[in-house]
Amino acid sequence: MRFSRACFTCLFSLALTLGLQAQTFKPANSTNAKNFLGTWQARFHGKVFVTLKLVGNPQKLNGTMSKASVDLNQDGSLASAEPNDGSNSIINARVNGKEMHFTSKSSDGTGDAVNWEIVLAGAGEAELQPIVPPDVPKPKPWKLTRVPRS
Repeated sequence: MRFSRACFTCLFSLALTLGLQAQTFKPANSTNAKNFLGTWQARFHGKVFVTLKLVGNPQKLNGTMSKASVDLNQDGSLASAEPNDGSNSIINARVNGKEMHFTSKSSDGTGDAVNWEIVLAGAGEAELQPIVPPDVPKPKPWKLTRVPRS
């Protein structure tokens, strides 16, 4: 079973509507927040389909997340992924140790806000995953790699 882009969008609309998982996060400290700053990319079959640019200071992280079209297999893994034009704003970023939760929202007000989690996995590596309600199948995390600063 494959999920279409519309189904993927509906999944996240439902997630947002149902209130998502509420968690308490500690304010970002400078050490933890610095670990997330920079540019991160997710690839599918060697091609970049999502780019996150995280900027700001330890007390207030923000940035952008590129738009993408993805299809998921029944097990939640990526079946296909393509970049789209444009990007969404990253808002409400909260860091707790090796985890960062944030919301991506279109700056022009179209589309749905989507909540995400990034978990640091090693030097220059992390996993990105949408946050969905308990009754929605959980997609598998996408591998992120940090783009070296030039």
